[in-house]
Parts: sequence; C-alpha cells; structure tokens
Amino acid sequence: NSFVHDQAKGFAERLLQDSSSVEERIIDAHRRAWGRGATPMELERAKAYLDTYRQQLQRDAVPDEELEIESWSSLSRLMLTANEFLYVE
Repeated sequence: NSFVHDQAKGFAERLLQDSSSVEERIIDAHRRAWGRGATPMELERAKAYLDTYRQQLQRDAVPDEELEIESWSSLSRLMLTANEFLYVE
C-alpha cells in the first residue's frame, strides 16, 4: 500500500534525523509506534533485521546512499503494520 510506504518512509526519516545511534533509534521507534520502549530481545531482533535487510539491499545493488533510509523504512513498515500498532489491548 502506497500510504503505508509513505508513512513508513517519513517515520524512518524522523528516526534517522533524531538520533545517530541504532539502539536509540530502535527504542525511539518503539516509543513512537507502540507507546513503550523496546525490550532487550526486541532491540536485538531489530538490529539483526536491519543488518540482514541491508545485506539483501546490497546484493540487489541498491545504491549505498539509499541503504540507510530503505532499511529503516522497512523496519518502520513492520512496526506500523504490527498488531501492537493496530490494536489496543
């Protein structure tokens, strides 16, 4: 969905602008999207996801200047379409 992609890219751009630390960005993303900080396991999984996704982008010959925004946009899409974002318990 183009709306989800646009929102995720904007979310990713804000995360990248507000912090230079991967850990801080992940914690901030959880706070903004889900209203809470990331657990230690979520932090590790998100870092692993970003690394794996970036490697796939490199294999797909995505230009280096796009790797950061594309990997963070992907993580943002996951967060914005997760049940935790969509439903209040």
